[in-house]
Amino acid sequence: IYTLSLHDALPILVDGEVSGIGAEIGVRNLQPTVLRVLDDSPAKKAGLKTGDIFVAVNGTSVAGETASGVADKVTGEAGTTVKLTMRRGSESLDFSITRAQISDPSVRWSVSDDVGILTISRFDDNTGSLARKAAKEFIDKGVKSVIVDLRNNGGGYLTAAQEVASLWLDSGKTVVTEKSRGQVTETVKASGNPTLKGKKTIVLVNGSSASASEIVAGALKDYQAAILVGEKTFGKGTVQKVINLSDDRILKVTVARWYTPQYRNITKEGIQPNQTVKMSQDDNNAGRDPQMVRAKELAS
Repeated sequence: IYTLSLHDALPILVDGEVSGIGAEIGVRNLQPTVLRVLDDSPAKKAGLKTGDIFVAVNGTSVAGETASGVADKVTGEAGTTVKLTMRRGSESLDFSITRAQISDPSVRWSVSDDVGILTISRFDDNTGSLARKAAKEFIDKGVKSVIVDLRNNGGGYLTAAQEVASLWLDSGKTVVTEKSRGQVTETVKASGNPTLKGKKTIVLVNGSSASASEIVAGALKDYQAAILVGEKTFGKGTVQKVINLSDDRILKVTVARWYTPQYRNITKEGIQPNQTVKMSQDDNNAGRDPQMVRAKELAS
């Protein structure tokens, strides 16, 4: 199984399992902030809310730290306790939260105003089946259009990307082609029932959409099965071989590259959206999402 990811640039949790409190952390206004609280998580049960700002973890200030730096401090062995000092508005709040094994599904979906919204955070073993379940629900509820959010999705399994693209593409259609030294070495094709074929679809991408995300976005764009909205993707479509060296060192060698159905070099070009919509730092800080707003306008 090929695993496509940004490696050190954008690490991804391929199996969706982590021991922690169940809160997604980001930076807003230069402050580490809770972006999302997972349902039925220790964070949810303790009363943590979206927008809460991290002040200290276990008594140590985290002011000015990166999201990953705070996440490293918050995660830990299941059954252990982490103490958080948070700011909510002008109020300072203290929490003592027992960590647990957290499962964050790679696919989330909802239906609103006859629009199905499918958010894929990574491509793991369950992504294909979850996406197909979402697609069936969309059809059962009679949605008129679908929005697929691939923003900040750093990649995952090639097979999962193939399964997701197959929801729109007829069986036998090329999803992506692997080329090594100018020669085609593998062609990955769609398979199964294209449940969402012909359904108006908008795909959201940004500079952190990579690898498997770019394969799906590129295929749907090339076949005009979707309108891409957002910003140019990262540009990561390589197959790498790991060579073990002495002294426990390893060498990663690029042995092939991935191309979209119209032979666009993903690594060289990335995937350009049909409509470029920027997300500014001010938008980010204020919780505005002009990219999603535009997607909903197109979906209506």
